[in-house]
Amino acid sequence: MTTGEAGQLNERTRKYILPPDSSIWIDRVMRGRSLAYWALVAAVAAVYFGAAKLGLTMALVAEQVTAVWPPTGIALAALVLFGNRLWPGIALGAFLANLSAHEPLASACGIALGNTLEAVLGAYLLRRFVEFRPSLARIKDVFGLIGLAAGLSPIVSATIGVTSLCLGGVQPWDRYGSIWWVWWQGDAMGDLVTAPVLLTCLTKARIGVQTAGRAAEAAALFATLIIVTQIVFAGRLAKGISDYPLEYTVFPFAVWAALRFGPPGTTLVSFVASGIAIWGTIHGFGPFARWTTNERLTLLQSFMGVVAVTGLVLAAAPMQFWRLPLIASLPWIIGGGSSNSIRQRKRRLVTPAPKC
Repeated sequence: MTTGEAGQLNERTRKYILPPDSSIWIDRVMRGRSLAYWALVAAVAAVYFGAAKLGLTMALVAEQVTAVWPPTGIALAALVLFGNRLWPGIALGAFLANLSAHEPLASACGIALGNTLEAVLGAYLLRRFVEFRPSLARIKDVFGLIGLAAGLSPIVSATIGVTSLCLGGVQPWDRYGSIWWVWWQGDAMGDLVTAPVLLTCLTKARIGVQTAGRAAEAAALFATLIIVTQIVFAGRLAKGISDYPLEYTVFPFAVWAALRFGPPGTTLVSFVASGIAIWGTIHGFGPFARWTTNERLTLLQSFMGVVAVTGLVLAAAPMQFWRLPLIASLPWIIGGGSSNSIRQRKRRLVTPAPKC
């Protein structure tokens, strides 16, 4: 892809996801390196720094490493929505956060470099290979986010970051593998939970509560979600009850949100459920409380990753798919299909058989 083609693709994507007025304003800001541009860079750095300090309060395997790292999602969303020219904000926020985590200057610089390259690489891969739309309304957008952004790009940050800690004498080399895994998991979960909710909420995607009935349904969904997750993850379960797999009570809410409110609804459900579950698990509540603090947080993050992926995939399937029987729609899911082919399949399904 040439530079001109990449620019055209970025412009088309921005027009697709943002209102016209804001798209024009963003183009002017990013091209002019004006005061507004540096204000946006400073805002990204401040948000990244704040989220990083929050994540580091849950650092268990090492003072500088945590399985909860929302800054990765914030950085990816910023570069996808506004372009790679915001990378200085990510670099500055990451450097300041790591400098305050009792690291040598060289290690802080190395980790900030890894965090910045991770976000730039993730945004590039999504644009280059998926022609990514942040609304997450297509299956290929979801799988691109899962495989390219959450799967591949955290490898860069984890490798550079752990190597910087070991070279700086902050962590021993014999712990490289265990620290690397926690680092990768925290960054991947940031891309799966934090980035999607920012991408869908800051674009043209809407949760679909235009009518009073839909608004009431959305309120019921999130009120019930909060109550159930508080009971399961943030409350002490009676002895015996805690042995049941109550954590799976989150899945019906992810499915409900996906089918009724699309990507914005299901990403918000994953974000809210993850936040409550993390708080409860850290404080020794919920179904994962039987293990050590580091083990329970690692298991919880793996579980919430499955919840997030399930909701994203279900929400991305076009509405036509849900009006067809599952078996008849499997070829479309696996091999892709146009709206015409879907309508043809639907017509064959609903056309009565000729009388003998």
